Amino acid sequence: MTQQHLNLGALPTGVGGDTPRTAFQKIEDNTTELYSAVNGLGVVMGKNRVINGNFDVWQRGAGPFTVNGYTADCWYLGASAVSGPSLTQQAVVPGDPNFTDSSYTCGLTSTGNTDAAAHYLTLEHRCENANTFNGRAVTVSFSVYNAGAAGRQIAIEFSQFFGTGGSAVVQGIGAQKFTLAAGINRIQATVTLPSTSGKTSNVADSSLRLTIWLSSGTNYAARNGALGAQSGQLYFGEVQFELGAAKTRFELLPLALIWAQCQRFYEVIPHFFTAYNTAGATLDVTLVFAARKRAAPSISWINASYANSSNVTIVSSQPGALILRITVTATGSATINSTLAADAGL
Repeated sequence: MTQQHLNLGALPTGVGGDTPRTAFQKIEDNTTELYSAVNGLGVVMGKNRVINGNFDVWQRGAGPFTVNGYTADCWYLGASAVSGPSLTQQAVVPGDPNFTDSSYTCGLTSTGNTDAAAHYLTLEHRCENANTFNGRAVTVSFSVYNAGAAGRQIAIEFSQFFGTGGSAVVQGIGAQKFTLAAGINRIQATVTLPSTSGKTSNVADSSLRLTIWLSSGTNYAARNGALGAQSGQLYFGEVQFELGAAKTRFELLPLALIWAQCQRFYEVIPHFFTAYNTAGATLDVTLVFAARKRAAPSISWINASYANSSNVTIVSSQPGALILRITVTATGSATINSTLAADAGL
């Protein structure tokens, strides 16, 4: 719509100008268009405290993931005494009306449980710093596609973890459950987080955690609104939690920025190195991380092959870089070709 201007009429009394009703209608139309345009931008940048909320990055692979651990970047699967748990990356078909801005969704299924009291199936995001948004209202929102019949339930919960040596965890914050329709569901809830005043928190590993419960034994009823046992296939996307009592449009960030955010916690590092030295000599290799880590990461080998070298050791692992040391077997060129994982997850 072209901007509508008020006709003020002729000086000094405004003869020939807009009537009050016409003038206010123009103001309303202009305001409505501006409001819609601003809301459609989907920013303020950084409003969403969920990293990888649209499941764009999967450095550990596409799954299936079936046991406790990280899956899609920054998403932790919790599964105990559940039958057939499986979390997988699901490609979104072009033109899909349910996840219009997504490349992938997070598919999660189970078929039952083996312990009515103690089982659980959860999908959890851990945000750095238990003090995040403490004492204030936050709004969580996400999309979930229910591949089964209407009536399936899920639940949400926030928890404040105060880290090593910190105060006791506070769980069950804002616990509530939702009954799903068949097909797509748009979930939202506003929760006031408790103040952390008087708590002892270790900022090195404290966190605010958003847990989506998919099934629960009676032991955990207080943490999820008495969700109970559930089963079936669900697909998740567009997970967001933000400051304030109102849901806003899901924040779409550039993929390069999402990768950098994810690599603060976990990074897969392919590496090839070759050098000449004498038998028994050692060679130190420095690998600089693509993104500085949250803390000094633990290092694991995904795969490795060596030529004329042995005894590969980790000399130092720091938030910004890693130093490897290899021993040359015989005088000549020594080679290492490896893929490492640097894990600084919470």
